[in-house]
Amino acid sequence: MQKKKIIDYLKKFGLSELEAKIYLTLLDTGPISVRDLADLVGIKRTRTYLYINYLVEKGLILKIVQGAKQQVTVNQPEETLQQLIHE
Repeated sequence: MQKKKIIDYLKKFGLSELEAKIYLTLLDTGPISVRDLADLVGIKRTRTYLYINYLVEKGLILKIVQGAKQQVTVNQPEETLQQLIHE
């Protein structure tokens, strides 16, 4: 129930429901592979990349590349959420 309220709140600031779910999942997990993130959110991996790119453009998450391994994580929530609210 609490998570639904947070998702609704994030939607008021321009995030889609899936973007909000991905963001909240990343807050819970920390750095994670796109495949694992897709599994947790319950969407296809290829579709997950689309939403990751949207969230990167908004400055909310970061891609971390270490060799052939790519992960995603949140980008300093205190600052990025304030920026999102300001916009």
